[in-house]
Amino acid sequence: MQNRCSLSFAVAAVCSLPLAAQEPPRAQEPPPAAVETPVGPAHEAWVPDSQPKDVRWTLWLPYDAADGALLDHTLHLSDLQRRHAAAGLRINVVLDAASAKIAAARKPGFAVWSLQPPPAEPAQQPETDVQVEQVVIDDLGFGGSTFGWQASYFCRGQELRRVLPSLDLFTDVVAPALADEAKLPENDEAAAVVFSLLQSVGDAYVDAQQIPPLIAALPHSGHARALAVLQQWWGSGDYEAADAAIEAGLQALAGEPISLCVFADLVLRGDRSDRFARRLAAELGPVAAAAPEGPFTQLVYLRTLLRAGQDRLAGRVIAKLQKSLKRPQDLLLFSETLLEGSTPAAQRDQAQQALDKARAGGADARLCFAAQHKIQQRCGDAEAAAQTMLRYRTDVGEGRDLNNDAWYLMVRPDTMGRFDTLALAQCDELMRQMGAGISHGNQDTVALAKFLNGLVDEAIELQADASRASGDQPPYVARLLRFKNAKARAKAAAAAPK
Repeated sequence: MQNRCSLSFAVAAVCSLPLAAQEPPRAQEPPPAAVETPVGPAHEAWVPDSQPKDVRWTLWLPYDAADGALLDHTLHLSDLQRRHAAAGLRINVVLDAASAKIAAARKPGFAVWSLQPPPAEPAQQPETDVQVEQVVIDDLGFGGSTFGWQASYFCRGQELRRVLPSLDLFTDVVAPALADEAKLPENDEAAAVVFSLLQSVGDAYVDAQQIPPLIAALPHSGHARALAVLQQWWGSGDYEAADAAIEAGLQALAGEPISLCVFADLVLRGDRSDRFARRLAAELGPVAAAAPEGPFTQLVYLRTLLRAGQDRLAGRVIAKLQKSLKRPQDLLLFSETLLEGSTPAAQRDQAQQALDKARAGGADARLCFAAQHKIQQRCGDAEAAAQTMLRYRTDVGEGRDLNNDAWYLMVRPDTMGRFDTLALAQCDELMRQMGAGISHGNQDTVALAKFLNGLVDEAIELQADASRASGDQPPYVARLLRFKNAKARAKAAAAAPK
């Protein structure tokens, strides 16, 4: 601001002098040198007054835009900076230049850094024998922030000490180190195990004995607490144990807004049991109020309200999201979330409008088909849903293995619980093609699709056959137990006095 004022004054002074007396223009001062950060050279774009005078620790948080996960995290990060400034913690958010300008204009309670653009690539790259392998972790088009993953860098002075896979780990990893450096371990083994097991928990290949040490290491992690719940549903079929894990998670995550949101998202999508939906809605209310523009927070809150039957509150959130959501991936998730209530036809128009915008914006074509099918199937338009599946198999599904396409759509963390109608449609086609010769592995997939779409009796029958044919392998038996327990619980709930 001072530089702009000085420049304006200098121009006015020069213009008031006779032309012959004008001095040659002074050379502009070079911009300050960029500072090397864990994600590349960057400049400060905003520094709040709350920054610590003696910086001992630095938390670097890169975001891909100013309108995504940063909106979910802004108030919480500002609060963390205020609470831990005395311990010497400085929180630095790093963005591209355009996004950093937007974020800095909001004047948050943490520092904002603007990444220096990379140098222009030469017209012709020199030949080299070095080959670089690119590893794609998430090719679903959602981005890591949807699932709550985000690489963060925790440093002591100039020394990079730890890379965090999620801000969800702040309370268990960063906060103890601020109080006592001896509590900062040298690796992220517990966090790495949690994130790895979340990828396989839907396959029922997580050993229950792995969970307690992870909870002990990361008691305030929404990912770890959700893993404990999902393992009981998907790997053990034990609903009572899952209830206990949900209760323990809610108690441990009180006052942890980001972790609670991650936890609620995974739990809500992990099973259609809504015993805790009203409780989750009450817990998420203040979190949603603190992040009114946060897309992830608001979408999770909306799913919770719809599943809890709180339609009036859900209507308010829907009206707000219709105006605020801009990113294609957010619009896609908004579209499928709108179908989660007990009267999905009431939101059909809004869901279709959001999906059309997502598709026009370049959202993942496969998942747009899945959302379209969910709209049609959940709203009772079976003929349109069948036509969508014909186009899906021609346009993006051609050559896909029907079994794998359905299975991974149902069990992968990012799509779990979102697009089960398309998975069932693929399984129906699989059954049609295979007939009586269907393998027990394919039967297992079909049974899960039936169960997730509410066809519990058919799921039990198919899973019993698949389990016997597999030699009663533990994952097959666990899924059969889950289906039976879900049926028993639904029957008991129906018989209970109202």
